[in-house]
Amino acid sequence: MSALDNTRVLRRHPTNPHYLTVDGQKAVYLAGAHTWSSVQDMHRPGEPDFNYSKFLDFLEERQHNFTRLWVWEHAYGDVGGSKIDGPLAGSENAPMLYERTGPGTAFDGKPKYDLNRFNEAYFDRLRSRVEEAGERGIFVSVMLFQGFSVDQKSQPLSSPVDPAKENPWSSHPYNVNNNINGVDGDPNHDGRGEETHRLDVPQITKLQEAYVRKVIDTLNAFDHLIFEISNESVSESEAWHNHMIDVIKNYEAASKPKQHLVWFSSYGDCQRGDLWTKMPVLLKSHADIVSPSSWATSEMYLYRNDPPIHAEDKVFFLDTDHLWGVGGTPGWVWKAFLRGHHVAYMDMYGKLEGGVISRKHYDSEKRFGTPSDWERARRALTQTLVAAGKVHDLAAMTPSTTVSSTGYALCNPGTDYLVYQPDSGAFEVQLEAGHYSVEWLEPDAGSVADGGKIAVERGARSFRAPFPGHAVLHLSR
Repeated sequence: MSALDNTRVLRRHPTNPHYLTVDGQKAVYLAGAHTWSSVQDMHRPGEPDFNYSKFLDFLEERQHNFTRLWVWEHAYGDVGGSKIDGPLAGSENAPMLYERTGPGTAFDGKPKYDLNRFNEAYFDRLRSRVEEAGERGIFVSVMLFQGFSVDQKSQPLSSPVDPAKENPWSSHPYNVNNNINGVDGDPNHDGRGEETHRLDVPQITKLQEAYVRKVIDTLNAFDHLIFEISNESVSESEAWHNHMIDVIKNYEAASKPKQHLVWFSSYGDCQRGDLWTKMPVLLKSHADIVSPSSWATSEMYLYRNDPPIHAEDKVFFLDTDHLWGVGGTPGWVWKAFLRGHHVAYMDMYGKLEGGVISRKHYDSEKRFGTPSDWERARRALTQTLVAAGKVHDLAAMTPSTTVSSTGYALCNPGTDYLVYQPDSGAFEVQLEAGHYSVEWLEPDAGSVADGGKIAVERGARSFRAPFPGHAVLHLSR
């Protein structure tokens, strides 16, 4: 895959609200896998560092063109709320954002953080990883904050912190016990730091603004990136999200040569089941890109089973991280793509590559599927990217629930039709008159069958896949 053209910034397509572009004309559809240790290493003593170049090889082999670069604000703790044997039993996240200069020692016996001194090793690594992805032709989102770092996600907000489970806040630099600056990110002393993602502590907001500007200074020269505010921050963080979005947009507009897209991804309290109610906030936000979530509500299967088409003034990324944690089938990938969404896949790659993710929390095969399941989903991402490249003009393609009786179609009427049949059996497609080439894809096996050429009159035409099970049909002129 050739390197990206580093003279053109990724931005929203001017005529098709579902897609992005780098040249103002050709539509860009993004799909790819991401994993937790893509920037900071997450491991226990004796475990290997994350091999980022090998991970990019993994993405490139599958022709993925997108990944998500994670950040961890806290120093110790596994992904999730697994029980631990002591305050340092979780994985260590390194490098951290701030220097540890002392005087005094933090919770782990190491020097306290100086919140006025950034750790250049973190920003050097971030820059190099963004640059390497660009050299591979892979677009990146750069995560700025982390909801899992300020909250004990295993406990509802209405419940006290559980001392038998890890609490990432105990190792956070904004914990007053861990910095030399007297900064207290837990003014209500409930053992959590949600206030840091809510504009509750002006001193912390100023520190966060300085950090965001530092990231922009580090990365503004790159074209192939998106800024993501935070992964699954706490409830009532809407104003904080929008404030940070404005910091990015205003700083770049006032003083930088390039202006980048900003992503407001899922947020809310899974335990309270309020994530679904946040959708209107996402749509009214200052962000260019949004990601819905539907955990723990009666509507939770909407984006998992039947992703809707959106006509709002936002680009939609469906991230399996916000819908399952780890999940998503080949059929779901095709549904998401044909409904006009970009697709990000939370990948168990880290588990397979030396234990950089906690095995205590992620070794439940029944919950998270098997390596075969994961590879089928990755392959479906590849298939959708290939399909997006085959159509004459992706910018002219729009999703439709009525063009096909299956309800899943992406089409430029009279030129290209991509249709997904979730089940076996015949289905109809509403076509413009003309001569079309027919191609069938079997998503699980990845096999392609040439269906020859057909001449049709305007109206409904019936089709049946030449193999059992679900299928993708491509008609093109």
